[in-house]
Amino acid sequence: MLPAPATIAVIGASRRENTIGHQILYNLLTFGFAGAVYPVNPSAKSICGVRADRHVVDAPDPVDVGIIVVPTERVVETVIVWV
Repeated sequence: MLPAPATIAVIGASRRENTIGHQILYNLLTFGFAGAVYPVNPSAKSICGVRADRHVVDAPDPVDVGIIVVPTERVVETVIVWV
């Protein structure tokens, strides 16, 4: 069995409450994830009161799990930047 992640990045987190990127981030912060959560959005300085990074590689710690919630046409570009 794999250990629980210590860090999760929500890549494509949004300031708009009615988006999946915002809801995932909000739920991780609100409902008991004990590790660090990093919103990633190139246009936001913070989301849900948490500093946002422009790119996942800018997160202050290594990211164990990345949840990618970007438009379909940006997924490949997003993954290539990360790895």
